[in-house]
Amino acid sequence: MPASVNLIVRRYLSVTSSSRMPYAFALTGFALFFALGVIGTASSFIFASLRGLRPYAWRAWLWGSIGFLVTNALLLSIIAYCLLHVGIASNSDGRTEVLGMILGAAVAYGPLAASAFGIILGVRVGCHFGKRKLAIGATV
Repeated sequence: MPASVNLIVRRYLSVTSSSRMPYAFALTGFALFFALGVIGTASSFIFASLRGLRPYAWRAWLWGSIGFLVTNALLLSIIAYCLLHVGIASNSDGRTEVLGMILGAAVAYGPLAASAFGIILGVRVGCHFGKRKLAIGATV
């Protein structure tokens, strides 16, 4: 992790450099989502009673994973752009800058929010595509 990110997080949110960053929690949540997606998709292929969920299961799994990756890439690009334009020299007057606080919050809480938003949006898109597949299959 870049030193400037560590400095911002420690300075504005009192988080030590040895504590776990939110990406550890976000990746744990993604691993859980991924494992449940594997189980759900495999179950829809194995059990006859769950075959109706097949168009939804694999699409929700795929698009949820894509949503996770895209939103986190977008968050990291925004944070990286902001960090390129922020000086890391200490502020001698002790005032808190608004940009520094927003950036600190984005670094500390952004990964969790972006991951959850990406997975939820991706699952909704996958379910929409699954519903559309069923509607097209029913009319043909």
